[in-house]
Amino acid sequence: MIQNERQYKITQTKLKELEQASTNIDRADPSLHPRQVLSQINSYEQLIKGLKQELAEYEELKSGQIKTLQLASLAELPIALIKARIAVGMTQKELAEKIGTQEQQIQRYEANHYSAISFDRLVKVAEALGISFDASVKIDIEWFKLKQILEPALVYVPELSIEQLKAKLEQIYQNSDDLYFEYNIGEFLKEARSGIKDDSRSLALVRGELGDNSEQDLQVLAAEMAERLQDLWGKLA
Repeated sequence: MIQNERQYKITQTKLKELEQASTNIDRADPSLHPRQVLSQINSYEQLIKGLKQELAEYEELKSGQIKTLQLASLAELPIALIKARIAVGMTQKELAEKIGTQEQQIQRYEANHYSAISFDRLVKVAEALGISFDASVKIDIEWFKLKQILEPALVYVPELSIEQLKAKLEQIYQNSDDLYFEYNIGEFLKEARSGIKDDSRSLALVRGELGDNSEQDLQVLAAEMAERLQDLWGKLA
């Protein structure tokens, strides 16, 4: 992501160089296979496309046309802080002056996406940029607990996302009673394990994820999951 005018100019120069290099590709070079030529062309096109997107993003932010920034998660906050500074027309030096630090420190913060900043300093940056939230921040405690329950089972279902595993277990929960819930989870995991592709199984065995006694491990896991899921979703009759 382009963060200042210096980087913007460097990116413009780099784009021109890549476009010139792409134009200079000898498509009739007898020493190259047509696939090699095509590969070179595609590589340049991808690089050029990426630089154009970065330039366009920076230019849009600088234009002042962006009124709000939306975040899907807190993980997007560091990039949002950089975008907000550019959008309000504040330089890195001006932001540094507002929070009482050096311009080079802001450059380091942004280069590392604010990964090494203290919480207090992060709050100061947000306040200096006039950032406010128009809705409460949601912390999904139940989803966090559920992920802790489901993650150990993902090794048996490598082709499923954690959301897909959740949906499958919800279906099992709805179609089970207390006596068979653990059994049905175990059968599901056994069936899933037997369907693991050879390459995925080999990798899991090498990593020790399936264990030497995977059948026993599976049964223990099914019992733990059944108990913890009922604690979370409610006891089955």
